[in-house]
Amino acid sequence: MPDAPTPFGAYVPAVQTGNLLFLSGMLATLGHTTAIAGVLGKDLDVKAGREAAYTTALNVLALTKKQLGSLNRVSHVVRLGVYVAATPEYTEYVKVADAASE
Repeated sequence: MPDAPTPFGAYVPAVQTGNLLFLSGMLATLGHTTAIAGVLGKDLDVKAGREAAYTTALNVLALTKKQLGSLNRVSHVVRLGVYVAATPEYTEYVKVADAASE
């Protein structure tokens, strides 16, 4: 698992209230460097999009572990939102988004 990503701005990356943990939006980064960027259907194909979604999901887990001390404290995920930048004619969102939860 990678180290938890550091924010690119002055926002708080995670906030815990009670037994809920809320995370800010995540990107496909390694350290503080963008690993994968582009528009699906223009710059990226399905494989690259899946890699970006998977890398982002690992960052989510890394930040969760950093905030909670252990992933063993997670009982379930309430919501996982996946936002995909794509051309208007792109239709394979599900194939890309699935990589964030596999």
